[in-house]
Amino acid sequence: MIIGAQLYTICSCAQDEAGIRNSYQKLGEMGYHALHYSSIPMIGAEKLKKIADENDLYYVVSHIGNDRLIHDTEAVIEEHKIMGYSHIGTGGCSGKYREDGFQGMKDFIRDLTPAVEKMKKAGMQFHYHNHYQEFERFSGVTPMDLVLGETDWGVILDSYWVQYAGLDTAKILRKMAGRVRFAHLKDMEISHLEQRMAPVGQGNLDWEEILAVCEETGVQYGLVEQDFTYDRDPFDEMRQSLENLKKMGAKF
Repeated sequence: MIIGAQLYTICSCAQDEAGIRNSYQKLGEMGYHALHYSSIPMIGAEKLKKIADENDLYYVVSHIGNDRLIHDTEAVIEEHKIMGYSHIGTGGCSGKYREDGFQGMKDFIRDLTPAVEKMKKAGMQFHYHNHYQEFERFSGVTPMDLVLGETDWGVILDSYWVQYAGLDTAKILRKMAGRVRFAHLKDMEISHLEQRMAPVGQGNLDWEEILAVCEETGVQYGLVEQDFTYDRDPFDEMRQSLENLKKMGAKF
């Protein structure tokens, strides 16, 4: 498994071309190479590819807004071709889909299926990223069960949100073996009397087991992410995760 960077962590610093260039340079100098494109403005696929190349970076998977996935599918596919990758992702079901629970996931799958079929015809694969609500039980069945049972989508498994839902990340990875090509590596600490996100290795998740099961089940990329850094510098957080993961023997 190769470790990479989920760009959502640093997206507040990369909302224009200058910010993107500066952020990519910092990540490249740290030692990251693989990128999960997320929440970075589409300033042009050619330009984003060039900036990545200049910093020895490359894209492996994306998070694209659901409205674009459904209504602008062909343009999304073309952007991925230009940027040099074939894995298109969503950050999860949102809005009414999320609010409507189990039925909302059924509706989400129905509405995304035509777009996913276009992606497949273009030689691309679609991936669904979990939060915690996908593990809510409705008469013993979860929305994630629908994703696994009624689609052939890949899953971008998020270690923090699995733990937040009261589940064991390693066990879920084994359950989803063959469906998880990308995993979000995100630690959980207790701070200020609440659960908070932390650099990998700074919190309470069992990384020795999680990383071993990632290798065992064929996860290709582990992507470091923190949705929130709590007034700490996001680049410092990314660097701390990198240093901790290197000590664990991870490859970049």
